[in-house]
Amino acid sequence: MSGHILVVEPDAARLRKLVQTLRAVRESIEIHGVNSFAAAESLLTEIQEDHEEVALVVSSEDGDANVREQFFARVRAAFADAQILLIAARPESATTMADRTIGAAERDVQIARIAGQLFGRPRAGAADRVLEMIGDQWSPRCHEIKDLFCRHRIAWRWIDVEGDRRTSSLPDVESLDPAELPLLIFPDGTRLANPGDDEIAEKLGFGTEAARESYDLAIVGGGPAGLAAAVYAASEGLRTIVIERQAPGGQAGTSSLIENYLGFPEGLSGAELANRAVAQAERFGTEVMVSKEAVALEHTDATRIVRLNDGSEVIARCVLIATGVRYKKLTAPGADRLAGAGIYYGTAAA
Repeated sequence: MSGHILVVEPDAARLRKLVQTLRAVRESIEIHGVNSFAAAESLLTEIQEDHEEVALVVSSEDGDANVREQFFARVRAAFADAQILLIAARPESATTMADRTIGAAERDVQIARIAGQLFGRPRAGAADRVLEMIGDQWSPRCHEIKDLFCRHRIAWRWIDVEGDRRTSSLPDVESLDPAELPLLIFPDGTRLANPGDDEIAEKLGFGTEAARESYDLAIVGGGPAGLAAAVYAASEGLRTIVIERQAPGGQAGTSSLIENYLGFPEGLSGAELANRAVAQAERFGTEVMVSKEAVALEHTDATRIVRLNDGSEVIARCVLIATGVRYKKLTAPGADRLAGAGIYYGTAAA
C-alpha cells in the first residue's frame, strides 16, 4: 500500500513521538504531523490537488469531537481506501467513524503493528520494540522513573536486573555496572545510563528549555490551577510559560477518578484531565517546561526572574505561584532512607 500518513495531535511532544514511531516502521512514506484539524484539512486539499492518496490517518481524541468526526467524514469521502485510527483514553466506550480505536497507553506498539500491516513488512522488530528500563526492584530511582512514565503515559517494559535479565533486548545485560542502573533502552537503540529527569524529558521530546528570552506570565506549578491560569492567560494573548518539576497534573494527575471537576459530570481520571489541560494550554501558545524546579524568585522594577535548579532562569513581567500541596510522609527514623526501597506512598486505582 502506498500513500501519505497524516497524524493529528495537539500535544507537541506526543505528536513528535507518533511521527517517530511511524518512521521507525517505514522511512520512505510521507508522514505529515499537524496539531489541528484546520491544518489537516489544508493538507488533504493539497494531497487531492496533487492527485495523490492518503493511506492512514492517526488522531487523538483531544479537541472537539464534532470537528474530529467531520474531518473523518471528509477523509472517507475523498480517500476511500484510507484507514482511520483513533487514540482514545477509553477505547471500549469511544463512538467514532474511525476504523480502529486503540488505548493511549499502548499506542506506540499498536500503531507500529498497524502501519506494518498496511505498508508491508516493517523493519526488523519495529512493531515489537518498546522502551525498556533495566534496574533493581529495590532502587528508589527506578520507582521515581516509573512514576514519571506513568504520569506522562509512556509505555515501557520493566526488566529486573536480577530476575528478568534474559528477556531484555540488550545482549550484555549481565555485565552491567550497578552505577549504570537504571538503564533506559529506547526503541531507536539509544541508551541512557542512570539518567536525570531532564535527560529523559529531552529524549522523549518534552520541553526542557525556555524558547523565549522573556514572558508576560511565568506560572510555577503545572497542576490544575496552574494549567487553568495558563489557558486563560494565553487565550488573551499573553506570552505564557508553565514550569513543572515533574509532570503536568500535580497531585490531581495521580487520581484514578475525579468527580468534582466542573464540566465532567461523569468524572475523569487525573491523567486525562492533565492531558486535556496541557493540550488546551498549548493550543493557545503556552510553553510547558518539565523537569525543572524553581528554586528562587528575584525582581527588578519591571521584571521578575525565576531561578531554576540547573542554573538557568526565566524572565517574566508577572509570576504566578501555583505549587499546590505535597502530602505528608512518615517521620519515623529511617523512613526517608527506605522511601522507594520498601516504603511506598500511593493509592490503588479502583
